[in-house]
Amino acid sequence: MAKSGLTGSAATLGHPSQSPLLFLAVMWAMLWVLVSVAESTTELHDPSVPSWQPLAIVSVLAGTLAVWLTFELRSTRYLALSLDPPRRWFLHQLRRLPLLACGYVVTVIGLRHAVFGIAGAHYRHAP
Repeated sequence: MAKSGLTGSAATLGHPSQSPLLFLAVMWAMLWVLVSVAESTTELHDPSVPSWQPLAIVSVLAGTLAVWLTFELRSTRYLALSLDPPRRWFLHQLRRLPLLACGYVVTVIGLRHAVFGIAGAHYRHAP
């Protein structure tokens, strides 16, 4: 039997690629990209909106999600807490959620303003 080399709390989660978090992260990312694509399809057919704008909006969202989820899943932060009592791990993640959500929204909107500004356009967030 081969040893994994992981001890203590690291052994409880195993390798990040075998974690159910990877599946959930991919599903979450696909959901938000689908929502963003669904919202921007109406603008794709509007002749007054250049076609690059809805594509830039979706690309910024998808790129930010990919970078953030890659960073989070490769982080040892998930291995720091044992999953023996799952409640402890979920409470730890729940405490981080408001900060992560606010940071993510500010980052995505900031990047959209930057992309539109580079192109000489004005970004207007849809109501």
